[in-house]
Formats: sequence, C-alpha cells, structure tokens
Amino acid sequence: MPKIRYLPAQPYYMKKFLYCAALLTCFAATAQKKERNFGISVGVNEYFARPDFISAKSATGFSFGIVSGYDVTDKSDIVIEAGFAHLTMKFMGNDLGNDNSRWLDFHSNRLFLNLLYYYDAYHSDDRDFIVGVHGGVGTHYVNNFTVKGKDNAAYTLEPYGIDALDMKISKYTDGAEFNPFLTAGINMRYRFAEVNLRYYKGLTSPYRSLGNNGSPVKFGGVDDYMSLTFNFYFDADF
Repeated sequence: MPKIRYLPAQPYYMKKFLYCAALLTCFAATAQKKERNFGISVGVNEYFARPDFISAKSATGFSFGIVSGYDVTDKSDIVIEAGFAHLTMKFMGNDLGNDNSRWLDFHSNRLFLNLLYYYDAYHSDDRDFIVGVHGGVGTHYVNNFTVKGKDNAAYTLEPYGIDALDMKISKYTDGAEFNPFLTAGINMRYRFAEVNLRYYKGLTSPYRSLGNNGSPVKFGGVDDYMSLTFNFYFDADF
C-alpha cells in the first residue's frame, strides 16, 4: 500500500479566491450597459472522475447559485456566476480483509465562480427569445472527495489500496484547493427564463495534493463535467 504525502497548508489561497471574485465583478461592471440582469440559477451535473490510480465512473449531482449579466453589444454580454456545486462520482472499493469489491458513492462539495462571454446566434426583434453560444473560464474552491456512509469508511480503493478517507484532500491543505476549468456551451432564453447546456474541461488535477513516497503509483488525472442549468432573471434598469 503506497504511503500518502500531503502538501503543506496554503491559507493564502483563500485571499486569492476573494481577490479574484472582486476583480471579476469589477471587470464586468465596467462593461458599457443600459440594462443589468440579476438572477438565480439551479441545475444538475454529471461529473466525469478520471483519476489515474482509482477505477472510477461518473454520477449525477446538482448546483445552485446567483448569476448577473452585463450587456457588451447588441448581440453579446458578459455573465458572472457564483454558487455551490454538489458533485458526485463512484470509485471502486474493497472491504478491508474481504474480497468484496463494489462501487462506492463519493461526493465533492465545492464553491464555484465562472466568467462567461455570451453571443446571440439568433434573437427576435423584441429580444424576448434568444438562442446563442457561450464560453469562458471558471474555478472551483475546496477539493474533498468524501465517501458516503459510515460503513464505507472501512473500504480501500482499487487497484492500489488507497484508504477511502484519504480522498478528503482539502483538510490537508487548510481547505484551500483551486481547480480551474475552460467551459463552452449553448443557451436558449425566453424573457426571464434561460436554459444552458455546458461542458467543463479541467485544467489541473484535483488529486495533485496526493503524493507518493517512493511508490510507482501515479497520483494524477484531470476531471471534466457537464451541466444543465436553469437561470431565472430579474430585470433592473440603470
């Protein structure tokens, strides 16, 4: 069984997260606009866990948050999203001392911040109906993979026998762990209601805080996910 080595605590990441949030908000606020849209967002997601050292498969979670849009041109705007995402995944585990392998349910609760550029491929003359595409960057904050159920804590993860509790990565980095994403999607809006189908491509390994001490095991892998979200806007003229 490989020995796990954890990175030292990095509390300065919290300050970076807050700084980035403020910077993105100020940037969007400088865009020329006549109307500002503020709303709420709810959605479902499918998380594709791809660790190099564990057998894994995707599962479905949910998200909720707030969203704000700023007009840039007649056919485009900048959108900021912030909120909470409950991501779920399955890792293959084995009961300690028994040959009882099965898929274990894990979840990862994260805060997210997205900066997106929306472009209208089509909109009606009154702009009540819009179909478009969008893309941008995002980041997740907090990086735990928590096994579901107290009994499951006695499992190791295959094929290298990693303790299931060792996947709670953030507690060894002072709870501060960032994962950036590139994202692209399609959207459709009618008046105050909007639906978005989006794909997120991971840029860093969420498992990078796990290390090996003289072990041939490679602790890596980059995860992706998809989301289907529904935004509900409240219009406010400025």
